[in-house]
Amino acid sequence: GNTVRANTVESGAHAVGGGIGFDDVIEERGTATLVRNVIRENVARGDSAVWGGGVQFFCMSAEFVGNTVADNRAECWLAYGGGGGLFMQNSSLASTAGYTVTDNQFTGNIVRNAYNKTVLGGGVCAAVARLAFHRHTVRGSRVSSVTDTYGAAVYLEEVAAGSGVCKNLFQANTYEQRSTASCYGTLCVYGAQEIRISMNRFFDNNVSVGGG
Repeated sequence: GNTVRANTVESGAHAVGGGIGFDDVIEERGTATLVRNVIRENVARGDSAVWGGGVQFFCMSAEFVGNTVADNRAECWLAYGGGGGLFMQNSSLASTAGYTVTDNQFTGNIVRNAYNKTVLGGGVCAAVARLAFHRHTVRGSRVSSVTDTYGAAVYLEEVAAGSGVCKNLFQANTYEQRSTASCYGTLCVYGAQEIRISMNRFFDNNVSVGGG
C-alpha cells in the first residue's frame, strides 16, 4: 500500500479530501478502491463546507479495506463539515451500488467548526445508498462546534435497506464542549432504512445524548 501523510487542502470555499479525493467515479468505469494504505495527518480546511479530512469519496461505488486512517482533520469555518478521517457520498442516491468498508483502523480523527455550524462524524461520515461497515476500530475521534454535533465516532445518513454496521469497536470517542450544545451519539444514524447494527462494542465514549 501507499502512505499519504501531512497534506493540506485549503480553500476559501469548499474543501474535500485532505489526503485523497475521488470525485464522480461512476459504475460504468468501475469501483474506486483503496486497500492497505496509511492515511495520516492530513487536513481539509475551508470557509464553506468541508468533507473528509483524510479521504473523500463522491462515487457510485467504492471499496475501502484494511487501511490505517489516523490524526486527520476536517476544519470548516462558516458552513457544515463531516468525516474527520473518511467521508463517503454516492454521486447518485438512486444508485443500487454500494460501499464496502471493512477492517480499517480509524484513530484520532477530528471534525471542527469555528463558529456555530453542525459537524458530523468525527471519524467517519457517510451518505450512501448501501453500506457494509464491518470490523473496524474507531478510537479517539472528536467533533467540535458551538452548536449541536452528531456522531462523535461515526455519522450515517439515508443509508438503504441491506446496509450493516457489525463487529466494530468504538472506543474513547468524544466531543469538545464549547457551549451548552449537545453531541448526539457515538454512532449516529439518521434516516436509514432497515439497517443492521449488531455485535459492536462501545467503551469509554463521551457524548451528551443517545449513549456513549
